[in-house]
Amino acid sequence: MLFPVDETLGGQCTGANGTPCDADINAVCMGGMCMCAAGFRGFQGVCVSDGTLNGFCAVDGMECVGDQNAVCDENVCVCKPGFNPYQGACVQDETLNGQCAIPGALCEVDINAMCLNGMCICTGGSVPLNGMCIRDGTLNGLCTGANGTICSGDMNAVCMGGMCMCAPDTSPRNGACVKDGTVRGRCSGADGTPCNVDMNAVCMDGSCRCPGGFGVVNGVCMRSESLGGKCSGAEGSMCTGFSGAVCMGGVCRCPGNTISMCKPEEMCMVDSDCPTMATCVSGMCMCPPGFSLVHNTCKKVGKYGGECFNGRCAGRDVVCNQTSRICVCKSGSVGVNGRCTKVGRYGSECLNGRCEGRGVVCNRTSGMCVCKSGCVSVNGRCMTKGERRRPY
Repeated sequence: MLFPVDETLGGQCTGANGTPCDADINAVCMGGMCMCAAGFRGFQGVCVSDGTLNGFCAVDGMECVGDQNAVCDENVCVCKPGFNPYQGACVQDETLNGQCAIPGALCEVDINAMCLNGMCICTGGSVPLNGMCIRDGTLNGLCTGANGTICSGDMNAVCMGGMCMCAPDTSPRNGACVKDGTVRGRCSGADGTPCNVDMNAVCMDGSCRCPGGFGVVNGVCMRSESLGGKCSGAEGSMCTGFSGAVCMGGVCRCPGNTISMCKPEEMCMVDSDCPTMATCVSGMCMCPPGFSLVHNTCKKVGKYGGECFNGRCAGRDVVCNQTSRICVCKSGSVGVNGRCTKVGRYGSECLNGRCEGRGVVCNRTSGMCVCKSGCVSVNGRCMTKGERRRPY
């Protein structure tokens, strides 16, 4: 009796001995019949590679060489506890394509995935990549901005071709872009030398790390037991390295979580003892939510002159001073009317006796860039009377 030629495992084939079978590339034609090639075994009608799920293995109890999530059991690779088969591989439960227990809930291991019909799938606003759900706007996630624009979920990533990639002078680390010269970022100095951005970090094996006596807090190396650094005392106990700071949540903070609370000169008895916007609360000047007391003035957190927000600041030419934790103008810019302005522009210092911009000149007496005679400042620009009358 002749069987149809189908070139599947165990089926007939017409090729020369050793040629791959059409229906199973891991099978070869031998004597007119498809058989598994060396290094493969038959399982449910297909040839499976040794050392992978359902493939052959030699030593029971050992991890399978082709699937680290599988273990050898009676010479067959099976999924370890907490893992289940998916498309020929063992996938961890509560991760993308893994099994899950609570319908509609976020998966426990991959929080960007949701449990649907017993399987974790990516939620809206995230895409699958290398076995994980990547949130839009983060490294390797989708983005809609023009090339070079900052991604919404990672300030160190830029949109390129619809995908977020690390910006120049940053490197990928654990799913995020980290600025070179900062803790966990790249460095090129000799081992033990300070990193060029986070001076509290040292270069070790090409990566910035916190030395002894320092710990990572909000992405910055901070001295332990000092303000902003890690602490090991009981909740509410005094930190040993900064007078007035207390240990809260494992970090040395000022009482009330404001810098002013560690400074005796900013104590008060009534509201009139405090600067504008601040009120006297339990003997200390307190700014409203979103503001902090800096140099006896309530400043917007994360903006020029205010405390840094999670180690970062917003605004053009504004950066976080990692030592003082205050938002300052970057090198080449100065603060003018609450904003950072490049040196040599209207309102800033003259640059080598000169100023840039239409109608802007250097006042030799004050050394500041001002509007020339006949012009006035309108929204930071020097304009003539005629120009002011024109509609914009």
